[in-house]
Amino acid sequence: MAQDRVVSKQGGNSFGFLGDSLTIKLSSRDNDGEYSVIHWRMSEQTDTPIHAHNTSAESFYILNGNLVFVVADDIFHVGPGDFVNIAAGTSHGILNVSGAASDTLVTFTPGGMEEVFLAHRTDRGRPFDRTAYRREAKDRQNTEYAEPTSAYIQRLGLIIPEPPTLR
Repeated sequence: MAQDRVVSKQGGNSFGFLGDSLTIKLSSRDNDGEYSVIHWRMSEQTDTPIHAHNTSAESFYILNGNLVFVVADDIFHVGPGDFVNIAAGTSHGILNVSGAASDTLVTFTPGGMEEVFLAHRTDRGRPFDRTAYRREAKDRQNTEYAEPTSAYIQRLGLIIPEPPTLR
């Protein structure tokens, strides 16, 4: 059963993952697997592969920066205050176009993907094993991967929309 919890700004389990910084604010271990919440600080080079989590939904609340999301066959340019929800099984990818780090709050429902990220952390000098990571993501979350988001955008000739107007 989930317990009430307050996590400070500096609190949570922080670690590096492929040049990004992740902080697990609430692990699925804390709520019988219902969901997880991660503060994801994307480096300016973040370019995730197109992928789908077939057993969990993923949502993003953009705290700062500008990101391009490819969701199924659509492309969106999002910024601070925008929210993106990706249903389970929907292919998606993310490209940071800020020219600087970007912060998001990410929720997986049900949780569990945070454990895959943590198991393959890259901040302790251990080389990243892409094959092992993808195998575990598939086993735990039925996640499928394809090409990087930037390559997908280029291959299909998609036009990146203008950044959102900040109000």
